[in-house]
Amino acid sequence: MSLSPLDQMQTLSHGMDIIILVLSSPHEELYWQKRLNNVRGQIIKDHTRIITICEDWEGGAGNALGTLYAFSKANALMQEKFNFSLLDQLERGLSIALYHTAGKGTRLAPLTACEYNSKSRIKLVGQVKNKTAPIPITLLEAILKQTSIFAPHRRGRLSVFWGDQIFIPEKEIQPVDHAVDLLVQTLPEDPSEEEWNQKHYEKYGLVLVNEKKQFKQLEKLFYQQFTHLSRASDEKVGLSLGCFSLSKEILIAFLEEFSTELTSKKGKMDTDPHFWMPLSLDFETYLSISKKRNFPIENVKAHYQRMLHFKEKFLKKSKKNLLGASNIGENSTWWDFGNTVSYHKNSLKLVEQSDEGAKMRSFFATPSQPQNHIDNTNLDIQNSCLINCSIRKGKIINSVLINVVADEVSLSNSVLTETSAQKIDAKDAILYNVAENGSLLVENHTIRADNFSKDYGHIKLHNSIQSPISWDECSEKNTFSFSQLHQLNQGFHPSEGQLRAQSAHNQVKQAVLNLQIQEKE
Repeated sequence: MSLSPLDQMQTLSHGMDIIILVLSSPHEELYWQKRLNNVRGQIIKDHTRIITICEDWEGGAGNALGTLYAFSKANALMQEKFNFSLLDQLERGLSIALYHTAGKGTRLAPLTACEYNSKSRIKLVGQVKNKTAPIPITLLEAILKQTSIFAPHRRGRLSVFWGDQIFIPEKEIQPVDHAVDLLVQTLPEDPSEEEWNQKHYEKYGLVLVNEKKQFKQLEKLFYQQFTHLSRASDEKVGLSLGCFSLSKEILIAFLEEFSTELTSKKGKMDTDPHFWMPLSLDFETYLSISKKRNFPIENVKAHYQRMLHFKEKFLKKSKKNLLGASNIGENSTWWDFGNTVSYHKNSLKLVEQSDEGAKMRSFFATPSQPQNHIDNTNLDIQNSCLINCSIRKGKIINSVLINVVADEVSLSNSVLTETSAQKIDAKDAILYNVAENGSLLVENHTIRADNFSKDYGHIKLHNSIQSPISWDECSEKNTFSFSQLHQLNQGFHPSEGQLRAQSAHNQVKQAVLNLQIQEKE
């Protein structure tokens, strides 16, 4: 009997042969090389080759040109250092995956500020062993673990994934024979408006998939627009996960077609509007969508003709079908950690008494019972998960705590990571890397995260889950705007901040210990 996709993720019998990480700074390159080498055998296979690439395209290339540029840069790096061609490795049937992690992380502020501008380092609700000591699993590590199951069925292909979402397929992963293959999740035949709005389907690109698994890429639609969508009787509507894989042949064709842009590092193109839409739609449909986006008409016509010529030239050379879609299943599980609202909501699914909660506990291998308390006879824990915490007394309801130290707490519907304080009182909150030498009392729906700057010391950052502060706004509670702090973090080595943070946490832990000793006396 074959293992389910979720069970397969718990083994390392699968996994990519080569991974390319697209990162935002040289510090990130060094960090992830060291970090992933330390967790070999847990997240990646022992022989997996790690290639780190720093994004250096001024203004951003977009995810289409960005993918081609990152692959070509990684290929050039391997050829220069090791006389090693990634295209040759695809020809040999190796599985190669590219992970986009670069970006400012504006929707995750201020959590990204605590990780010194890195989305990929955001800590989640599981653990890995860094040599010997358990440490919180990061967002990137969780994604590497989750996508490992595609490796056996994507041999000889370049797979492309994003660094902020985790999905558990309902269906077994199948091999593909299309030159381009999109990952999609089909929708119920007739979703209600309530379900559409509740699951925020309007935030995702839609695709139409026919019985031959061919797709047509559409734009994001509100429910009213969806109900007016005309489609053939055999077409199913699916959400695009944004992830895709390319055969070696079409990868080479793309690299040749856009060689001018890749060499000059000029221009910006995204996969949906610039690749998949013109390749899958007739001109009138493509034009109508482009008009809604206010794209210049002449540019739209010229680009469509370019992609039409590309398509015709490729199909003359290749026997493969051009565009295909793989359905992960209508009942698949999808966790988005790309913004603070979904980070809070999805982290709390860990303690849900539901099938989805059980899947998350299995994926992150989290304990069903709280761990590591000083004296839990004075601690009332209800439907919560605590990992590596030291808390003496209080009440915890429907919350997730990782590496939390406190004498007394009153918590509900909250997510706490790497937080130390003598007393903590929070409801519907996120506390991340917080060190408070005293009482930490926060308003409902508060986000508090601490940054430890070389020049400005301990910076306490605030945001709201319900009413997020804009990226450039300097609110009354914050010394800097998130954009200003992003600039301050530039060039600052994260290890320096981590040492400063550890020192602050140690002071609070000692204060908590002294308080407990005094009470015993």
